Amino acid sequence: AAFAGLLLAAAPLASLVARAVADDASRRYPNVGFKPPVILGGALCCAGNLLYGLGPRLANGPEGAAVAAIAARFAIGFSGGADAVNRRYIGTADLQDRGLAAARYVASDAAGVALGLLLASACGFSPGDPGNAASPVLPACWA
Repeated sequence: AAFAGLLLAAAPLASLVARAVADDASRRYPNVGFKPPVILGGALCCAGNLLYGLGPRLANGPEGAAVAAIAARFAIGFSGGADAVNRRYIGTADLQDRGLAAARYVASDAAGVALGLLLASACGFSPGDPGNAASPVLPACWA
């Protein structure tokens, strides 16, 4: 039960920290722009999904797989800092361009969620391993 709680709490806790740090950084360093933090967030999300999918295969035993799963959830949570930067981008857009900025953000976010699930399931799925049989179910439901 403690492991399940830690696993479920890892992403929201990391996201809480990342959002505060990213929002503060975007205020302090406005010349950096919006792209670098968003690209970093996307890279962290991809890395987390890769670790989530490949972690059990690369780990030594169940303890290593558990550590990999928690690390993956933290990486996915840290990618949430890009969300704060995207919201700041939408808030600073001209009033007539704000709807387009919001639509781009929502479309990119939805595509990222779907592709992240697909990436994790593709890395974690093995046709000969019945333990991973449910791995592609969630992305299939998204499609």
